[in-house]
Amino acid sequence: MITEFKKKEKRSKRSKFLNIFLVFLSLIIISFLAITNIKISERRKILISKINELEKEIQFLEEKNKKLEADISNFETSYYLEKIAREQFNLKKPEEEVVIISKNNKDQKKEQNNEENNNENNNEKENRKILLDILNLWNEIKSKFQL
Repeated sequence: MITEFKKKEKRSKRSKFLNIFLVFLSLIIISFLAITNIKISERRKILISKINELEKEIQFLEEKNKKLEADISNFETSYYLEKIAREQFNLKKPEEEVVIISKNNKDQKKEQNNEENNNENNNEKENRKILLDILNLWNEIKSKFQL
């Protein structure tokens, strides 16, 4: 009976050790799974935020693309070329008077002096030359973009 008791005691010690080992192993596995789950969820949050940023950038670029396409269609019109020639190069049509409204009197006096000093024939020749340069530039742009 004592031998059986000792055998049972050894078995119980082994089974206790095995149980403790299994519990410890289970805790390690559960901890490992919990930690990897936390890391995966953090990585997922980062990726979701990157996706949202990229979607916003895509939307912005699509809007910019639409705007640029609209500008390209405007560039093809003679109205736009005339507008650019008038606004950026201060060109005018023959026999047309230009009126400049300025808040500063000094600017008005300078403009009047400049207009008086310039010869109208020279201005027309220069304007035509600039306009031809613009048209040549436009044709080059058109050929590059195949418009």
